[in-house]
Order: sequence, then C-alpha cells, then structure tokens
Amino acid sequence: MKRFLALAFVAVLCAAPTCGTSGGSDGDYTNQLEFGQGLDNTGYDLVAKGGSQPTGTIWFRLEHANARGDRFVRLYVNYPGSGGSGQPPIPYGQHDFTPGAPGDHIMLSSFRVTDPGTYEVAAYLVEEVVDIGEETLVIKAPLTVTEP
Repeated sequence: MKRFLALAFVAVLCAAPTCGTSGGSDGDYTNQLEFGQGLDNTGYDLVAKGGSQPTGTIWFRLEHANARGDRFVRLYVNYPGSGGSGQPPIPYGQHDFTPGAPGDHIMLSSFRVTDPGTYEVAAYLVEEVVDIGEETLVIKAPLTVTEP
C-alpha cells in the first residue's frame, strides 16, 4: 500500500504542473504570492501560511496568470520604503529559480532570510535575451521576518 501511495504521489507530481494549462493566460490562474514555513504532505500547498515568518528558510507559492514558458522566476527581497523619490529600492537579496515545464503557472520553492525585519518581495518572470534578462513583474507582497 505504501508503495502504491508513493507511486501515485510521483505520478501526480509529474502530471499536475501541466494539467489544464495552455501557453497563455486562461483565466484559471491569478497572480498570487504566499509565504509559509514548509510544504504539506501533498507537496502542493504551504503550511503555516502568512505574511509573517520566522528567520531562516521561507517557502513561497507563486501563481502567475500567464504560463511561464521558458522564463525563469526571479525574486527580489527589498527593504520597503527604500527607493523613494525615484531611487531604486535597497536590496536584501535576489533569488533565481530555474524554469519548469512550459505550461506551468505555479512554483513552490524556498529562499533564506536571516535578518528580522519588514521586506517587500517582488516576483518576476524573466526571459533571457542575449545574456540580458527581460523582466516582467508578476506581483509584489509584504513579508515580515521575526525571530523564531
């Protein structure tokens, strides 16, 4: 029975990212960014979701209305309130994640923040164009990081 469940789980992992997706926006997906402390036992949802997370590894779920294609995901973690008067925001970190299947609309992964504080996380889809990445903003979301 355990072997059957393990095989079924692997089959779902392989099939789910491409189920019901098309090459473009299909109305079933919206731009969302959620944070959590890990993945549930299905591997498709976050546990302890919320905009406030303890320092360390922070899991995220990014859903985007348009399929990723061959674009990769880039997260900028910035100090909020910086970049006023047309100045760029002060970065805390940048995290790049490799592309999935061309029809994917959802990415689950993690990054680390070791300093407590309030941040703004901006998620982009990036297409490589001759060694330069053309970024398309998906969504921005606040994140508060606290001591565990």
